[in-house]
Parts: sequence; structure tokens; C-alpha cells
Amino acid sequence: MNNTVFQDIFDRILEVLPDGWRRLVVYIDYMGESSGINFYTDNGDGKYIDCFSQKGISREQLINLFIDIGKILAPERRALDDKNKWSVMTMVIDSDGNMEAEFDYTDISGSIIEYEREWKNKYLN
Repeated sequence: MNNTVFQDIFDRILEVLPDGWRRLVVYIDYMGESSGINFYTDNGDGKYIDCFSQKGISREQLINLFIDIGKILAPERRALDDKNKWSVMTMVIDSDGNMEAEFDYTDISGSIIEYEREWKNKYLN
């Protein structure tokens, strides 16, 4: 995936990040025609706060943000053949500008709750 895609996603999220954030973890999943997006921030205390629980961000802002991110990702995913279409993308960014992205190609449609639990254990602990 083009590096500008990661930057575009981060730039959109940056607009709603709380002051003092130290680490951002973004979760994006695709199952057929549906998708899910969430992000978590750590303000330096090692505790992650779900974007829906952060102060100063309305649900409407988040929905619009997620729509924008979907528009960024849609052409990238359409360009991939079925073998290379990821089901989950995770972006981890720290306030120093370091970023990494991981892709999971596992079919999560039958076990999304268990998958998300394992994902949280891996990335948010």
C-alpha cells in the first residue's frame, strides 16, 4: 500500500487526537462489504482510551472521520486481488513520528468478537 495512504489516515485522526497523546493504535477490519474502524490513544500512562470514550470527540465527528478513512482505503483495497486483500489492518504510531502497519489476512467473519479480544490483548496491553 502506498505510504501516502497511511499518512492520509493519520492526518485525519490527528485532528481529533487529545493533547498529550503518546501512542495511537488504529484498528480497521473488513468483512465482505462491511468494515469497522476504531482507534485507541495512550497519553503516556500505559492505559489506552477508546476513541468513543475520549473527551471532546462527538459520535458524529467519529462517524464522519471513519467515512473519510473508508474513502481513502476503498480504492486501495479494490486494487488488490482476493489473495492479497487483508481483513484487518493495524497502525501503531507514536508521538515521535514512528509508524508501523500490520496486515492480517485471516477470515474473521465467524469469530469477530474473539478476534477483537485477541487483538486488544496483543496491541493494547
